[in-house]
Amino acid sequence: MGCSMTGADLPGSSGLPWLGETLAFIADGFVFANTRAAAHGPIVRTRVLGEDAVLLSGVEATEAFNDPERVQRSKAAPSFVIELFAGESLPFIDGDTHRARKALVMSAFTHEALAGYFSVFVPRVAERLKALCAGGAFSGEEAYRRLVLELIAETLLGLDDRAVVDAVVADFSVLAAGFGALPVALPGGGFSRALAARDRIVGHLRAALKAHQATPRDDGLGRMLKYREAHPEAGTDEEIVRELHHFNIAGYITFAHLCEATVALAETPALAAALRDEVGAGAITPSTLRNAPQLVAFVEEVKRLTRFAPVFFGRAKAAFSFAGKTVPEGWLVLWAHANAQRDAKALVDPERFDHTRFLAPREEHLKNPAAVSPQGYGDPHRSHKCAGYDFATTLLQVIVATLVQGYDVTLPAQDLTLKTNTIPPHRPGALRVSLRAR
Repeated sequence: MGCSMTGADLPGSSGLPWLGETLAFIADGFVFANTRAAAHGPIVRTRVLGEDAVLLSGVEATEAFNDPERVQRSKAAPSFVIELFAGESLPFIDGDTHRARKALVMSAFTHEALAGYFSVFVPRVAERLKALCAGGAFSGEEAYRRLVLELIAETLLGLDDRAVVDAVVADFSVLAAGFGALPVALPGGGFSRALAARDRIVGHLRAALKAHQATPRDDGLGRMLKYREAHPEAGTDEEIVRELHHFNIAGYITFAHLCEATVALAETPALAAALRDEVGAGAITPSTLRNAPQLVAFVEEVKRLTRFAPVFFGRAKAAFSFAGKTVPEGWLVLWAHANAQRDAKALVDPERFDHTRFLAPREEHLKNPAAVSPQGYGDPHRSHKCAGYDFATTLLQVIVATLVQGYDVTLPAQDLTLKTNTIPPHRPGALRVSLRAR
């Protein structure tokens, strides 16, 4: 009993006194998760950020971590992460509070709402890609960050002042860097700059909320406010602002998906041609996407393989068993999310980009749904799966369809090695991309 309750029988190491393995975890969380899972298996003891923890990897970890009877999200994430999120939003709450807040947020992502956003996505994406093509080779990371944040601003946040959007885009680069910085608010340090950027972004969101209250609108924020009229317990003004900030952070990561999609299209012209034939030359409509199974599969494979966060944070609600070991009650539980998408027990050649794994007759994602959980696992209405799953999927499908329909995508000579010491990972040259109009 003593060993199981203290974690002494778990493989792995608590590292240095007090520090544990925190320095390695902060330096590169992806390498940290990969090396420890490779050395010790699906459950590994560690100590990070001043707490005893277990790292769970593999497809079984997806089900265990996302079981609310075993793992809670509240009181789990490091304080510096919650600070960058401007407080406790959906990823950090559980129970009735989570259910009420999730319903509020999901009101911005109904089928009706997505149809309205689609009508914005198509012309804006076409306009932006045309401009990028005309300007010569560009940084995919920078261009896609701006594109994604502009679309979120227009469809979900109601930020239509170009100067404000430009300011938010600039501040998000600073904020994102804060997730990988030493989490100490030293004057002039990366974390301090990130907190200041957060405050500026949140200020714009508070102003947008007040503007919507004065003049209602039919965007994502407007739909949330309308929902709250009938469900006042769903969230305060400040809690809505936090969720808008959460939208931005979650959506911002979509730029990393676009970078991986671009690399896949450039490196496999035959695949780009197949997608082009499937999409056709006509207007991109919801029907276009519904009748493009290869496009759907391509986007799902992009999402599966894109690394954006090394771990998700939870806490053992009670002692539970996993892989023949006992996770002590109260310990941090780290879900090695990227590893869970690459489990050879559930997927064939999981490190290889192969969109046909989602097509009949293979359909590997249906044989084991836990094997593919790029934005969380479970029913998005009731679980911690990302509320914007369909929003992000639709956005990616529109952009990829527009790319293959109108352009040949190439990559100038460059180092394409993915560096994982930032969140999300990056390429040394920020991914240089060239488009040639067809």
